[in-house]
Amino acid sequence: LYLQRRKVSPPPATVKIKTRNGSSGLAGTHYTHMETSCEFEAGATSKQIRVELLGTWSPVDDSELVDFFVEVFEDEHDTGREHGHQMQILVTHKNAAAKKIKIEDLEALDKETTCLSQFANALSVNGGGDVDDSTIMDCVMHYVAVGWKVIAALIPPSHIYGGIPCFAVALLLIGVCSAMISDFASIFGCIVGMTDTVTSISIVALGTSLPDTFASMLAISADDNADNAIGNVTGSNSVNVFLGLGLPWIFSSLYWASTGGPTDKWKAAYGPGSLAYVNCWGGGCPDGSTVPEGWRKYQNTGAFVVQKGKLGPSLILYAILTIVAFSFITGRRVLLGAEIGGSSTVVNYMSAAFMISLWVCYLLLVSLQDFGYGFLDSLMIV
Repeated sequence: LYLQRRKVSPPPATVKIKTRNGSSGLAGTHYTHMETSCEFEAGATSKQIRVELLGTWSPVDDSELVDFFVEVFEDEHDTGREHGHQMQILVTHKNAAAKKIKIEDLEALDKETTCLSQFANALSVNGGGDVDDSTIMDCVMHYVAVGWKVIAALIPPSHIYGGIPCFAVALLLIGVCSAMISDFASIFGCIVGMTDTVTSISIVALGTSLPDTFASMLAISADDNADNAIGNVTGSNSVNVFLGLGLPWIFSSLYWASTGGPTDKWKAAYGPGSLAYVNCWGGGCPDGSTVPEGWRKYQNTGAFVVQKGKLGPSLILYAILTIVAFSFITGRRVLLGAEIGGSSTVVNYMSAAFMISLWVCYLLLVSLQDFGYGFLDSLMIV
């Protein structure tokens, strides 16, 4: 809030500021009570005062407003309201305010966007808005991310042809960025001595999962429940597992079904003399022979082969930690009445620390296992 003095070159003055409950706003629930003094130097005509709003309350309905008053007394020794001024403050909960944004409003805003304006916004700090109020951090983050902003500006506006070009180009760029992240992570892991397994569960996983994390954060801030946030995580993982593994498997299987026989490259990778042959790929070497079961089945037709690596034990550990995480979320619902958030800041921080510790535990144990210091093989059912 700003206090404004109307006199020209006014003398020094001290005013008393005090908050007061309104018809629905309560100190300690909706805002922090304040009773202080504000000093104006000689010639000063404006002063900023801050009243802390509390974000732990929940609206009863989408239209709920709470109000309270800020009283300003011209004499700090006055106690009568008749000698002062009062301002009524109306506060809308962020969840209720977010729900008031209509789809029609977003569509109208998007129709003003053009391909050229997207590039102009990408090359400007804060998207071209509030440039004068930009902080040093805003400028630093802009120059760090300006390359990615320009790439994102290649996506056509969503109002063109019903959003189909926007969806198609966005999907294509996501695939390109994921491939770049995977290649850069592999190169970095090779430089610092990390194995492919450790690189995939750390750098690659972070690079491809952070967008989902931010999407869940936005869902939590805009909704009054955790359904969208948790559903986004589980849905994203479902797409990664079912489509991310299923589609390449289908395409590769169709390719080998149409080749009519094994290629020379395939024979070199899985035939006699290869490492896979020595390791008895495709089900071992039955009856004490040295011929792999896979070679016996597919030596004349060829096949799409994916050998098991070291991720088997880590998948068991992931399943266990997932059960622990969902049990913890269910426990929060029973004990606190909220899967995410709540009125206690301490409990919120402890909950976040516990969930993060599950990820750290998974990363640490799988990394130790991959470097030969783990015990996860005991989790495998033989």
